[in-house]
Amino acid sequence: MVNLRKDLPPLTALVTFESAARLSGFTRAAEELGVSQAAVSRQIQHLEAHLDVVLFRRLHRAVQLTPAGARLLSAVQYGLGSIVETARELKQGGRKREITVHTTIAFASFWLMPRLERFRLRHPGIELRLVAGDMAPDLAAEGIQLGVRYGSGRWPNLDAQRLFDDEIFPVCSPAYITGPLARIEDLHEESLVQLVSADPSWISWEKWFAPNGVSRR
Repeated sequence: MVNLRKDLPPLTALVTFESAARLSGFTRAAEELGVSQAAVSRQIQHLEAHLDVVLFRRLHRAVQLTPAGARLLSAVQYGLGSIVETARELKQGGRKREITVHTTIAFASFWLMPRLERFRLRHPGIELRLVAGDMAPDLAAEGIQLGVRYGSGRWPNLDAQRLFDDEIFPVCSPAYITGPLARIEDLHEESLVQLVSADPSWISWEKWFAPNGVSRR
């Protein structure tokens, strides 16, 4: 049986490590934890000495996880996250926290749904309610805590965090065209199909042509 007191690294050092790794810097971790940058550095050194492994590469103005550090970060976030969720559930008298997420139908079907089972295994104390629709609702008015949207992220009265970029390019059936197009302008001679959407942020052919220096005929 594992002797937690003997084998578990110091909890303060683990919390400090998670913050520094997530924020990619000792100074930002110090600001988040309310301690000095030197205190963060000491905790990381203490943890590295305890494990006898280097967790960070010290760069000029940032830090970068080593492979060992990345492995530890995954374990720390999973372990401490599970403890936090269980503690929250206990505080609520055993009731699961319910979080409502709104996203588009396509994003829910192709990206979010395949990942839900893994999320539930990692966060058993959270009951996730998914609302899918292509019209962006008023999140606060409808009691929705999280929304996944396409756009610039500049939405009033909302805190936005970028998830990833989108790559958009023309496609067609292999049977439709016999060879590669020589120029982007050649697309004007083809039958262009696009989804009609009430959301003005969605990419249309006009918006796709513009950055390539081509106007829609």
